[in-house]
Amino acid sequence: GRELMDLLERPNPFQSLFDFLEDIVLSLETTGNAYLEKVLNPGGRVVGMVVLHPGRVTVVPDPQRMIAGYLYEVNGRQIPIQRDRVIRIIYGNPESDLYGMSPLTPLKAAIQSDMDAVEWNNSFLRRGGWPSGVITTEHSIDPETRKRLEATIRRQLSGGKDTAGRYILLSGG
Repeated sequence: GRELMDLLERPNPFQSLFDFLEDIVLSLETTGNAYLEKVLNPGGRVVGMVVLHPGRVTVVPDPQRMIAGYLYEVNGRQIPIQRDRVIRIIYGNPESDLYGMSPLTPLKAAIQSDMDAVEWNNSFLRRGGWPSGVITTEHSIDPETRKRLEATIRRQLSGGKDTAGRYILLSGG
């Protein structure tokens, strides 16, 4: 009882319980993974816990037990850590059995798409905010010429925000 309470009050010499829990939550929310290394005394009793930086942890897979152990990178060196020395907490991940997924990951594509749309709109407005021109002809266009013109226009305007509101030049009829 008392040993557990002491461990929870001061999980390691560098952190209070609040700081320790904050590191766990931050790791989970930003990466979907939290790894707690157990600090053992010479007799093998747990006397502390340290939150490992999840970006430096590599899970070593094992075909029978799923996880053989861990590698922790410090100053370019891979330090092996035994499987039973780490408490692994992960959020669900449909793409991996070994690593969790941050709740922010699915939002990344949606946010990037929104940012691209805003950038395109701003570029379009900087160039006047109007279509740069309309192509008309007094003659009918045969299907092959129409396809060629549409392909040329598409190619010239496919630069995203850099081509928003620009003129295009067609040649060859």
